[in-house]
Amino acid sequence: MKTIISLEGQQEAIATLVEAFAQNKSVRQITGRKDNPKKLRRLIRYALEECREFGKVLSDDSGRAFALVIYPDLQKTTFASLRRTLYFICRIAGLKNSLKAFIKENELKSLKKAHFVSGRFYYLWFIGLRNKDQGRGLGTALLREIMADAKRENRKLLLETSTETNLPFYWKAGLECYDVLKISFPIYCFHCED
Repeated sequence: MKTIISLEGQQEAIATLVEAFAQNKSVRQITGRKDNPKKLRRLIRYALEECREFGKVLSDDSGRAFALVIYPDLQKTTFASLRRTLYFICRIAGLKNSLKAFIKENELKSLKKAHFVSGRFYYLWFIGLRNKDQGRGLGTALLREIMADAKRENRKLLLETSTETNLPFYWKAGLECYDVLKISFPIYCFHCED
């Protein structure tokens, strides 16, 4: 597993995650119901920039599987983060979808507080690979490395998914679903038992 720093690596991460999340319900709630690759690309770039400032951008050693990790306890208001929030509202989600996203995030924060005492989380925001690379074990290997990295950093690994077909992937890796947020679709909240 390696941290992505180069511009080429970031561009490949964005392209890969755009393909991986094209049909994701949570993403579509933000970018709009119809297929909008331009907004999806902006959303992934937004998330990547947040993770570069308050977390990390990772890839497997082959450079075909990518993950965006954020440390919520390190997030703070900076000029760059304010600029990104305005960009999110104006160029990605729009006001109505931004409000939905912020409400959803507050509900997810409440669930985390209800289940966990520690505020040192390793939040796996996005993990994915291109469709042609599915089923080769690349995602599983990257997830296992991420789980080990979270443990080394003494942080609790958390993630959410709205893609029900991904549930066996997370269960097989040893993650536990600690709650389900029910909005217009279910969001399954997972954590890694230490």
